[in-house]
Amino acid sequence: MKKKVGIATVVLTGMTIISTPVFTSAESETQDEKAVPILLEETEEKADLISDNSSNQENVSDYGMAQGVITGIEKDGDVVTLIVEDKEKSLVTHFTLSEDVLAFSSATTDEIAHDTLKEDLQVEVYFDNTKPRIMIYPAVIEPELIIVHDGEEKGQVKVGKFDENLLSLDGELQLKLAEDTKLVSESKKTITKADLKDKELLVFYKMETKSLPAQTTPTKIVALDPLHDELEELVEKDHYMKNGTKMVPLRSIAEQLGNAVTWSKKTGLITVTKGNRNITLEIGNKEYGLNKAIHKLEHAPELKDKKTYVPREFFDLLLK
Repeated sequence: MKKKVGIATVVLTGMTIISTPVFTSAESETQDEKAVPILLEETEEKADLISDNSSNQENVSDYGMAQGVITGIEKDGDVVTLIVEDKEKSLVTHFTLSEDVLAFSSATTDEIAHDTLKEDLQVEVYFDNTKPRIMIYPAVIEPELIIVHDGEEKGQVKVGKFDENLLSLDGELQLKLAEDTKLVSESKKTITKADLKDKELLVFYKMETKSLPAQTTPTKIVALDPLHDELEELVEKDHYMKNGTKMVPLRSIAEQLGNAVTWSKKTGLITVTKGNRNITLEIGNKEYGLNKAIHKLEHAPELKDKKTYVPREFFDLLLK
């Protein structure tokens, strides 16, 4: 699953591309808090868009969710498409599967293979709310995560961001960890409670209290942050320690994370850009510029073996 890429709306040849979720029923335009597939009828000029206050939703989760029953599975070469219908809301969404899409059973909390998905299964499908999509009906979306509610004992699931106290940012669920609560990263590595802060979490649980917020002891938590895992692997391959801080190569890691890195011989400034974000820094100077604002690193960038090294903390910026 990818990190946020920002919100943008573009009009191309009569189609609207937008990163905000939009709702349209097949019979009437309605808004639903849980079923959030994009369902718009295409017009010659552009689609009519209905806002769901997504600016607020982005703070608590980067993911939208569609729920329903798998009513069809289509295969076109290597492309597999799930057709998911919320019959109560008259909403239909087509989800194109890639090998990176995670799928879990809510009953067992185990990851399941794509070829076990079949018609009549009840599913929740999560997708990146920040990615632009073509406005058509039925909506065609690339999902990030599929939860299958199968078996007699259907567990509960919540996807969202949590603070340092493990309270969901929407204020609805408080997590109380037990010794046997399984904590793993998206890449199946064991993690600790400290690794859960400010992450998008997939939480499996059985019961919750009727308090406000509801409280639960999860059976399993998956931190949905693959770029963080990738970063740590890159750091371990090339770094040196300075006063307890890991100094890591700027260009190789930044480019691996999808950033462009340039150096100006005239000014001596190094520029790291991705999308609308622009970061400038220079050798020997702790201060760096981020979109015209000035910030400070713990240690100044250093030149070693013809490579620029920066504190590990710098890359936390690139994962936001």
